[in-house]
Amino acid sequence: MSPPRINVSELHVGSAVYARNGEKVGKLRFMVVDPESASVSHLVLEKGMMLHHDVLTPVSSVGQVLHRGIFLNLSPDEIRELPDFNESRYLQRERGEGGGGQGGGGNRDRDRDRDGGGGGGRRSKGRYRRHRERDHRD
Repeated sequence: MSPPRINVSELHVGSAVYARNGEKVGKLRFMVVDPESASVSHLVLEKGMMLHHDVLTPVSSVGQVLHRGIFLNLSPDEIRELPDFNESRYLQRERGEGGGGQGGGGNRDRDRDRDGGGGGGRRSKGRYRRHRERDHRD
């Protein structure tokens, strides 16, 4: 039996992320898009809770997406062993400056420029809501 397909439109930045045992391990920070297939290939889990750094996990590690969060098919120990997310590696790839990785993840600079700068790439809740509403109208 094949693993359940995840509808990536159900994944939301800021959603809680849980290990297989139900332990909350962090939040979804970014989704990494493979530029060749234009599909989400990896998720970036934000440091905090039990994580001391942002980590990268393949989207195939997602078991379920429920209203209360994203549930991974990984144990807490497996999540701690995930590779660090190196944001500069993905930004270089998107800008065509070489580097490795799966691509994507570099929209933060573009979004900050469009929204008027500041905030370290994070939008205020008002800006985020307007951004989400604009996305849903398309």
